[in-house]
Amino acid sequence: MNVLPFLDGESLKSIRIQKAFKKDEEYTIDLEEISKTEQWSKAKELKTDLTVRTSIRDMNILMFERIFITLETMSQEDITYCRKNLPQSLVFKKFSLLIKNCSADDFLAALGDPYRIVNNIQYIWWFRIENTRYYLYVMFRQSRARRLVYLKVHQDDSPFF
Repeated sequence: MNVLPFLDGESLKSIRIQKAFKKDEEYTIDLEEISKTEQWSKAKELKTDLTVRTSIRDMNILMFERIFITLETMSQEDITYCRKNLPQSLVFKKFSLLIKNCSADDFLAALGDPYRIVNNIQYIWWFRIENTRYYLYVMFRQSRARRLVYLKVHQDDSPFF
């Protein structure tokens, strides 16, 4: 937070927060304060290799095109928030999240039955984005590193065209 307020928000395209020391140690970060800055609201991409403790609902993420982060946890409310709000974002393209603590049950409760389940570890959902030619693709991979991907996909690239 020491540097970000001094950067020109108009020319800032990406925010990357990385570990400065000891690659093997785990670091966490709370993004609630940073997410209220002008620079945050103007950037198009967010990447961090630190574990984010802030709820996705409190991070003001809807103006980002792309996000690549690790979350400490993701609640059913966070999952529902992304499902309902990402399709409304005019700039959203892809969010890729590693999640330390969550279960497939949370996703099933928040998103309903998946379109496809692969080997009982990968769950795939497709949601039509109203009044557009796009779908919201949601993929949750329940392996050692739990990965969640939200992707905006043109209907020609979906299984429904």
